[in-house]
Amino acid sequence: MIWAVIIFLLGGLVIYQFFDSASETVVDGIHCHFISISLFSGLWVYLWQTDHLILALITILILSSQISYVYYRLHNKFPAQGFNDTLWIHAPFSLYHAFIQFLVILSLFAAFTPEKTDDEDDKQPKLYVKVLVFFGLLVLQAIASSYIEKFKGDVAGALVIAGSLYGVFVAQDDPFIHWSALFFAVCTSIHIIKPFVKKILLWFIGRTCSVIRLRNWFIIYYKKIFILYILLKKFVFNQWIINYHNYYSLI
Repeated sequence: MIWAVIIFLLGGLVIYQFFDSASETVVDGIHCHFISISLFSGLWVYLWQTDHLILALITILILSSQISYVYYRLHNKFPAQGFNDTLWIHAPFSLYHAFIQFLVILSLFAAFTPEKTDDEDDKQPKLYVKVLVFFGLLVLQAIASSYIEKFKGDVAGALVIAGSLYGVFVAQDDPFIHWSALFFAVCTSIHIIKPFVKKILLWFIGRTCSVIRLRNWFIIYYKKIFILYILLKKFVFNQWIINYHNYYSLI
């Protein structure tokens, strides 16, 4: 699913690059790396499908370095100037970068861990494989957190990592890997919603402070009115009563 979204957005980038608003970012920010990314991506798919796992791992590492270079360059030197820049330039590379990190971890395990067989003793992964999977999931969760904390709230990349972790949770039968993936997926989801919760809290605190300021203004205004009433009663109204009684006492 995420692969289809990435390809669709990259197809939009191919069209959007001919517009004046995108020319500088595409030429200076992405340049010829788009061609090399496409070639290495196709090569990795071929090697993965033909079970050349070591070569597929080498290819995905090269592909990851290419995408990472473009990703960091876009975020640091070519920030999005509008909705179209965000959708057709930044979004596909955010999604691609996150998905490639997951594929790198997947390729590492495919290349260096034993393949499952029909033997009952080999159906469950060995202890060292479980430990390596745990650290692999931890790395993915750390990458997702860095998208939120370091890259100005890159929610798109974090969502890809979260979806991948939930996918591992659903696909794996081993209890340790199954629940570890769910734990890290939930941690990633918390990091994703944290910026939105922070904005909501700040909005709520701002509204609360406004209400408090309004209440304090009414209290101060009421106190001034009350003090004025006391002064009028003491110096004006009482004097009027005294004059009234003195006037009628003389009649």
